[in-house]
Amino acid sequence: MKKPFEQQIFDGVIKLLKTLSVEVYPELPIKEVAYPFVAMGEVQITPKATWSTLLGKAFVTIDVWGDRKQRKSVSEVVSDVYSVLNVVSLGGKRLVLSVNTSSHRILSDNSTGSTLWHGIIFLEYNITI
Repeated sequence: MKKPFEQQIFDGVIKLLKTLSVEVYPELPIKEVAYPFVAMGEVQITPKATWSTLLGKAFVTIDVWGDRKQRKSVSEVVSDVYSVLNVVSLGGKRLVLSVNTSSHRILSDNSTGSTLWHGIIFLEYNITI
């Protein structure tokens, strides 16, 4: 059975993220892991059907986490994510990053009882054939 397109995007993005120099997880890890790391977030598709194919937009959220001394490292990983995910090829379709509408932010997070740096990347892609 062919994978749903949303799952193809998820798997394709994870594969490219694993080329980075940090650990990459398909979800936020439950156990203690070394910082910095990348965790895959949501994938959303806004389809635009044509007679023969699916076009439209794909939105991908990616989280980068670092400890309180790794603000610079988080920023560098965010930059690296943009570089490796500029174009995502999935079989006959391509996701081309829309630089003008993609964004990120880096904020301080105290939800674990320790101060962490949390980079949140919001990527918007145009789906092309």
